[in-house]
Amino acid sequence: MKAQDLEEYLEKRCLAAGLDFALTADFISFWLPILAANSANQIYFLGKSESNKVAKMKIQTDVDFELTRFYMVFKPVSEDTKSFTQQKLKKSVKKTSKAQVIEWGGFEV
Repeated sequence: MKAQDLEEYLEKRCLAAGLDFALTADFISFWLPILAANSANQIYFLGKSESNKVAKMKIQTDVDFELTRFYMVFKPVSEDTKSFTQQKLKKSVKKTSKAQVIEWGGFEV
């Protein structure tokens, strides 16, 4: 993903995963400057089970809740790196009557 295409790409990916506009804006505000420092990035989004393997989380509460995790893994690459097939994302944020805990994050590999 070339630096000039990042903002639109991240917005589409966040919204496709079910993040609302506020969470999408927060995600982009945090990650765009980091990613844009590279001429291009290879980007992959982790599902909930993959996220649980790399970043364990334990929440203690009496409230019944739904945990959603939205993690991005990226690797800086050269602009001439062959492009990869875009990943199909499942909607991770689902409508529920339970309280929701939504965590987003990412890391460089």
